[in-house]
Amino acid sequence: MKKVFLTVSTYSISILMSISFFLFLFQIFVFNHFIGTGIILLLILTSVLLITDKDFIQEVE
Repeated sequence: MKKVFLTVSTYSISILMSISFFLFLFQIFVFNHFIGTGIILLLILTSVLLITDKDFIQEVE
């Protein structure tokens, strides 16, 4: 029962954090398109670097 509670709590916290992040990103786009585009490009660049890094994938496996 404790494991189920922790799993549900973790999922709910991550969902709330993702919703707040996307609302923040939307507010940044309303405020300034260049800053919003820069944040998205930084996220894409970080994701691509992590995906293509072979050492990172080996550590996870």
